[in-house]
Amino acid sequence: MQCGDAGGSPGQIAGIRVEAMAPMKFSLRNLELVLLVAEYSSVTRAAQLLGTTQSFVSKQIVRLEEDWGDRLFERTGRGMRLTSFGETILPQVRALLAQAQQLNNSITENAGVPAGNVRVGVVPSMSPRLLPRLVADIQQCAPAVRLMVLESFTGVLEEKLTTGELDVAVMNRYQAKRDHEDVLGYVDTMLIGKPGSPVLAETDVKFERIHRLPLVVPPLPDGMRVFLNREADAQHIEINIRLEINTISALTRIAASGQAFTFLPLLAVSDEVRSGKLAASRIVEPEMVRTISLGLNQHQPLSRAARLVAHRVRELMSELLE
Repeated sequence: MQCGDAGGSPGQIAGIRVEAMAPMKFSLRNLELVLLVAEYSSVTRAAQLLGTTQSFVSKQIVRLEEDWGDRLFERTGRGMRLTSFGETILPQVRALLAQAQQLNNSITENAGVPAGNVRVGVVPSMSPRLLPRLVADIQQCAPAVRLMVLESFTGVLEEKLTTGELDVAVMNRYQAKRDHEDVLGYVDTMLIGKPGSPVLAETDVKFERIHRLPLVVPPLPDGMRVFLNREADAQHIEINIRLEINTISALTRIAASGQAFTFLPLLAVSDEVRSGKLAASRIVEPEMVRTISLGLNQHQPLSRAARLVAHRVRELMSELLE
């Protein structure tokens, strides 16, 4: 018997019978692909996130459907929609990928080198400044770490931290931070619009002056919308919401066109303000102060790689918010 051999006949380990598994009809890569297409309802977006082509993703979906004997998605004019079969297996796909990620984290953790996937969430107002710096920083200090980024609003990020779908998230709030979050800093909220707008002629704008201004804002339950509604009620002000949009690029484009005003921290639009594409004035009486906070996975302990990313986020945000 060779060193490390537990003995016994083939198919047995220390007296335990091990049955050969049937060949798998999928790979983890393909399950990840299915999950991304389901979450974004888009083959194109899934391909971008996986760093591959749209045709490759489409072919893999078709191959899986052939192997599994049923359709996963309906192709509609609005994108990819799960079939009843797809909806049935998606929770199992999500669970298996989470278990695989835990195994991968355990392997890399025990190997002693920061490596593996780290799922990072960032609110849209912070991502243009933070993400380029974070990606460059991690590539330099921990090249074996792969960042998987979700840009979304605080409510979505908080939910995904709670369920364990994110490891680290940079969020903002208009109220006190939650117990499990670290405060990274504070930023003023600005009224953003087209240069030359009379209401933006002064450095500060009283909240009451937004009375009946055409606004483009994120939908509820976004924290800024909650603050707007509450303060407008308190001051008996009518707010005129023309459009609800949940992407910062669309918010800024509409504001720059002069069709409506929006609310963002200066950090999110500093380049556009400097170039004259946008104008900004600080909201006062009351000030709309955002608390920028760092939230961590509440579902399971962080891997070494995730702890490293969290540390670097703290450092980089400290520099950005100076």
